[in-house]
Amino acid sequence: MDLSLLIENPELAKHVKLEVTASDLLSFSNSLIEKAVSELKSKQKPAEERYLTSREVCDMLHISEVTLIDWDKKHITHPAYVAKRKYYKNSDLVELLSSKQNNQENPGT
Repeated sequence: MDLSLLIENPELAKHVKLEVTASDLLSFSNSLIEKAVSELKSKQKPAEERYLTSREVCDMLHISEVTLIDWDKKHITHPAYVAKRKYYKNSDLVELLSSKQNNQENPGT
């Protein structure tokens, strides 16, 4: 018998006596965990994008502002402008770094 059926129908559960094995309990606990995780994921808001200033990017990447400006000109980085100020998406920088790392690990690809 499926234990979730008893949970969904408490009236039915009043008159049932069960003998449960360890594998039954394990299966039931796994289904509860999966259900809880899926509910949490559905309620979770997507993470808000973090924008970094030029200075923060330079500090994080250990580069000069001149290098960052050069990367902007070469379209290596893609700043967003807000009120004449430059900002960089953190996710873009993470993607840039991971692609550079992959290129260094696999130089022929």
